[in-house]
Amino acid sequence: MLTLKKTLLASAVVSSLALAGVMTPLAVQAANDQAQQEVTLKEIRSETAEAFDKMADYTVEKRDEALKEASEALTAVDQDIATFEKDVRANWDAMSEEARAAKADALKEIKEKRYQLSVKYDALKDGADDTWDDMVKGFSDAWQELASVWTENSQPSEKMKTN
Repeated sequence: MLTLKKTLLASAVVSSLALAGVMTPLAVQAANDQAQQEVTLKEIRSETAEAFDKMADYTVEKRDEALKEASEALTAVDQDIATFEKDVRANWDAMSEEARAAKADALKEIKEKRYQLSVKYDALKDGADDTWDDMVKGFSDAWQELASVWTENSQPSEKMKTN
């Protein structure tokens, strides 16, 4: 809810600047699109985190439901990573060499953690019922590692900003 309020405030500021002649209509649209994308990505990340965190609550009897939720959450993660990568590419020319290296390293680390999560997901799908609890723990641990790396690397830092 707080994010939505911030987005509405940002939109109002952008509109005010446009009315004052400080921003062109295209700049206004771009700023509004960016604010909406940030809200959407935050919502997706929040929903995805909730889905993965719920995995620990599933018993082997609810395996199909757990796998369905995990699969949907993995798809959301993949979309989020693709958006991050697209943003990096769009800003590549404006970045310093240091920022480029930092973004490339971040993407590499995020993709590696995502791969590790997919390995744990495959183990959940194919594993024996009597190892379910261990597999869920492995999956949850892999999710926490990805979430940590993702949060750390998707936040703009001084070294990752463009020139």
